[in-house]
Amino acid sequence: MSFVQMVKEAFKERQPDKYGLFLRVMEDFRNQRLDIAEVASTAKALFQDNPDLALRFNVFLPKGHQIQLG
Repeated sequence: MSFVQMVKEAFKERQPDKYGLFLRVMEDFRNQRLDIAEVASTAKALFQDNPDLALRFNVFLPKGHQIQLG
């Protein structure tokens, strides 16, 4: 399952605002309106209650920007 699909499954029904924010952040990053530090910071906040998603998102982040749990 793609990561975006996993995020959709986690948030679309109960927290659609979080899913929408995730999509906007990814779009803004792709269009170079956000840098990697802003993406990592937002992802950390979005996934704070879902550590599995946070750890899986780390695959896409360069060293030094990965989400730390705990």
